[in-house]
Amino acid sequence: MNGDFRIGRVRWWHLSAMARMESAIFGPEAWSEGLLWSELAAGHDYRALFDVAVPGHAVADRAEFGGADPGSALSDRAAGAPASADRTPGADDSAGSGAADRASGGRDADGRIAGYAGTAFTDTEAWINNIAVDEAYRRRGVASMLMDDLLARARAHGAKSVFLEVAVDNVPAQRLYDRYGFYGIGVRKNYYQHTGTDAAVMRMDL
Repeated sequence: MNGDFRIGRVRWWHLSAMARMESAIFGPEAWSEGLLWSELAAGHDYRALFDVAVPGHAVADRAEFGGADPGSALSDRAAGAPASADRTPGADDSAGSGAADRASGGRDADGRIAGYAGTAFTDTEAWINNIAVDEAYRRRGVASMLMDDLLARARAHGAKSVFLEVAVDNVPAQRLYDRYGFYGIGVRKNYYQHTGTDAAVMRMDL
């Protein structure tokens, strides 16, 4: 892992900070803390990149779209994961890790969340739900580290293909996905309800 970054499983005590990042990144399309809870409850695989050198805070700093570096400044809502996904536990799971690892006094012992990604699995497919990167961590390869991690986990889970939806006007995200070998297979018209933006459906074969 690069520098002071560590990738680990998203826990319930991370969700309030993630919901604030969602709001700053995705605006009216943001997922609420309750919806993020439902994602974890459904067994979807959510992973975060933590900056262990910086204590986490209950209120996340502002994050948003933008940036020209496709491997770092990416924030993408790629929704559409199947509801009946199998649960893939985090590789860093350990028994009895609950209370000792939880946020205390407004700070998170795991470190500040630099970015996160969510994936849902079926027997042979993986759907990327979303990828988000905090503005303060742009141009540091955060999105690429998250992508590398989720693709490795997809392969380990036995997935043969990975799918996602991405806004047609989100050029940085599309450049990142192109670099990983994703290709377009269709368009969902007016997919993003609040903006009416179309979504490109992309696939990668593992």
